[in-house]
Amino acid sequence: MIGEITGTLTSPATLLPARHDTAGNLRLIARTTPLPTAARRDLAPHLHPADPDHPQALSHK
Repeated sequence: MIGEITGTLTSPATLLPARHDTAGNLRLIARTTPLPTAARRDLAPHLHPADPDHPQALSHK
């Protein structure tokens, strides 16, 4: 799953894949190389922010 992105939801620059650890916490596991423009364009419509009260929403600070 995508745990985080860099850039914006309309133009994601890189993806930070994540998975749940044995305790159920969401852990970032990698970072992609910069996405080509076509991939950014194709991916953007599928991204959405986590609900603020989602227990595993990651901070965007």
